[in-house]
Amino acid sequence: EFYEASLMLGLKPEGAAAALDFLTDREGTVESYKARCIEELFTLADGVTRAELYGSAGRVLGHLRRTLKVQREDTEDLRHQVSVLAGLLQQNIQAAAKGEKVRVRNQEWFQEREQLKQKNERLAADLINVKRQMQAAKVEAAAARSAIGQSVKQPNLQSGIY
Repeated sequence: EFYEASLMLGLKPEGAAAALDFLTDREGTVESYKARCIEELFTLADGVTRAELYGSAGRVLGHLRRTLKVQREDTEDLRHQVSVLAGLLQQNIQAAAKGEKVRVRNQEWFQEREQLKQKNERLAADLINVKRQMQAAKVEAAAARSAIGQSVKQPNLQSGIY
């Protein structure tokens, strides 16, 4: 299917294979990405170059990878903070079971909790921004497809083809 789509666009088989390899090497779910590539190829006009296709795919994928990296780092940090808080709680439970005075670490605990709360709020704001950017990219892509469709539908007056 990808090969047939590339022929419709006038790509050489080697170039189409290289484009597919380039794109699928950078995506975790190869099958879904191949399907998206085929769909994109059918919607592109002949004026769009392979370099533009590579650049667009690369930009979106780079943005998604950076977002994923930030989310992973934040998740690891949150896991660490939860582990620290669980340790403090366990120490207080053991101290209370022995009849000892519970260590006064409440202030530390509240500070850490407040920091986690702020970090969660920042992360939520970042996620909202990413969703907005992705929505804007979808709108921009739809507008580009529409513009391409309009330019394809308009008659070519020089050649007389309608």
